[in-house]
Amino acid sequence: MKTPTVVSLFTGCGGLDFGFAKAGFKIVFANDFNRFACETYKRNFSSIFNHDISYLVEGDINKHFDSIPENATLLIGGAPCQSWSLMGNRKGADDKRGDLFFKTVDALSVKTPRYFIFENVKGLLSHDNGKSFEHLLNRITQAGYEYNFQLFNMSEYGVHQRRERVIIWGKKIGELMNLESLVPAKSNFGALILEDLLNQIQETLPNSEITYGGSKTVAFGKTLRPGENLKNVSEIELKRRFAQAGVHNPPQKIKGHRPVYRLNPFLVAPTMVFNNGTNVPWHPWKDRRLTVREAATIQGFPLNFEFMGKFQEQYKQVANAVPPTFSELLANQFLNQLKKERV
Repeated sequence: MKTPTVVSLFTGCGGLDFGFAKAGFKIVFANDFNRFACETYKRNFSSIFNHDISYLVEGDINKHFDSIPENATLLIGGAPCQSWSLMGNRKGADDKRGDLFFKTVDALSVKTPRYFIFENVKGLLSHDNGKSFEHLLNRITQAGYEYNFQLFNMSEYGVHQRRERVIIWGKKIGELMNLESLVPAKSNFGALILEDLLNQIQETLPNSEITYGGSKTVAFGKTLRPGENLKNVSEIELKRRFAQAGVHNPPQKIKGHRPVYRLNPFLVAPTMVFNNGTNVPWHPWKDRRLTVREAATIQGFPLNFEFMGKFQEQYKQVANAVPPTFSELLANQFLNQLKKERV
């Protein structure tokens, strides 16, 4: 069997690519708009996999669309999700970022890979009462592909958070592979609770610099008990805690879905969503935010994966990535079926 080739769109720092590179696929094209994500990708895929990363193209996909190779074995991508997210603006395709998802479908039509795997947020399923998702699936069919999709809870696949993501995968009509066979088995190794996971991380590892956030974040973060979200703590209780701590002029409460929250050491983490690099959760038992290294480990990145750019950019790269722990399962399952069916 020839080495299967991969085209990667909306690559980010390489969370989805990681699993396929590790499984032995040959990445022939990757693209992302974010300069810092591209720097992180270059740093790690050259050092961990010894890749000549000349295949990585930085910039607007619309400008580089013609450069995408044709007839790859597999096209993968995780288009920007903020427009579809339950925690985002929900503008869908009316937002330029939301419309980018359909660029991946255009690539199916024009570049004709044999197979594809797309990843996106759970909110894609329910946007506009499901009409947006139905439209997307119709576009995939019109491009000449069969498809399957499933909502995955990443914690069932060895990722240390309750991250729910939609995976859509498919094949060109006429390809032999059974799409049902591409669903990876749930991990035999359960996700670790945060106490066990975080105690394994050495503070000398890259991206272990400590950050606290703004003064209001620090003030409220110190009042939170393990597992608490500031949103759910009453004003009366906050005043009591501030008074007990000797704070007589406490700041005004920060609003939002998860304005400040402290992780529970005895559970896996909730979905890592950092709002463009802010809103980083507080450590379960230390009065500070998670380091980038800790957040990346919860996200399933190996300890030797190093993030580039300012702190805000590093956190954003982590939260936007497909967990490599999960992408490895996807890639190995796909490779096994290619070998088995000799397709």
